[in-house]
Amino acid sequence: MAIDDERWVVFGTPVRNSGEDGRSELATSLATIMSAGERPRIAPADVPAEWTAC
Repeated sequence: MAIDDERWVVFGTPVRNSGEDGRSELATSLATIMSAGERPRIAPADVPAEWTAC
């Protein structure tokens, strides 16, 4: 993984996933954790920005 990251920086090739992709994945994971603890279902967009799984 780190080697691929270095190649993108050194050679200027585009990355496979954008920051928005990462944000979407994080929101989905947090929604899953929040749903398990608080509600039967919650959409990723409904997770408050300040909410953490800790």
